[in-house]
Amino acid sequence: MNHGQQVVLLLFVVSVIIGVISGLIIYDLYSNFYGGNPGLSELDYTSSFLATGIASAAFTIMLVFYPVIKKGEKVPSDGDDFK
Repeated sequence: MNHGQQVVLLLFVVSVIIGVISGLIIYDLYSNFYGGNPGLSELDYTSSFLATGIASAAFTIMLVFYPVIKKGEKVPSDGDDFK
């Protein structure tokens, strides 16, 4: 497995962890908000969809910004040149 595959796999694992943690947080917040309401039956369904969306957004953002951070300009610039 080369370096690029390891990086993508690492970003995927990090986004899964972000998704699980956000799912637990959303579940807790929704259970406090919907306490005793009919919306409580939708809690498992809604929180899992929101957590999946957060995890996929985190993966996409990390995947887009990884080359920018890795290949970015390391030398501090004065800002007067347009490279």
